[in-house]
Amino acid sequence: MASESTFNLEDLDTFFAVKKEKTSPSAPKPRAMTTRSSKSTKKRKGVDTVDLEEPSDLSISDLLKRASAKYAIEKEQNEKQIEVLEDQKKIFTAKAGHFEKELVKVKKQMKDMEATHKLQFKEHIDGAKKSAAIAVLRAKIQLVNQAKADGVDSLAKNMKEWGKILATLAGDKVEASVDMNKAGEVGETSKAGEVEVIGAEAGMAEQEVTMGDDDNDARV
Repeated sequence: MASESTFNLEDLDTFFAVKKEKTSPSAPKPRAMTTRSSKSTKKRKGVDTVDLEEPSDLSISDLLKRASAKYAIEKEQNEKQIEVLEDQKKIFTAKAGHFEKELVKVKKQMKDMEATHKLQFKEHIDGAKKSAAIAVLRAKIQLVNQAKADGVDSLAKNMKEWGKILATLAGDKVEASVDMNKAGEVGETSKAGEVEVIGAEAGMAEQEVTMGDDDNDARV
């Protein structure tokens, strides 16, 4: 009886180890270098390939032509971009000049408005002072007339001066004359025919007016 061959797990491990040593991985083949096609050339199916082991089929002249064409295209693109930027610069410069003029115009309007406001404010203040002074003078004259009716003539000496000031402040001869005619009955110094209207002066509205009383003064 022939002896049977045994094949255990240790022999199986040895078999795979020997087989692994015999098989060696194949070296990867070098890939061919690719170059992108330039914009000047027509589109081709795929890409241009250059084999490192074989000489290129393009001559020096062709390479120079390709480089020149690429340079010309890039130069044209840059020139167009420069032209666009120059146009935008002109537009922004024109807008800046327009806004500068508008700014100067608005500043001038603001300055004129402030000057007008100050002038109007001063006119209102001066008008209020005049109105107050006129009201005080008329009240004084009325008090003198009432005192005269009661037989007191001590204030008649100031009537003529009051009449002059009232005529100047009121700016109306007729109105001032009416007030003076009312006071003219007090004495010789208060006759209506002696009323002398003095021309209005610029600083007259701000001068101090003495009303004749020792205790009360009115400022114009």
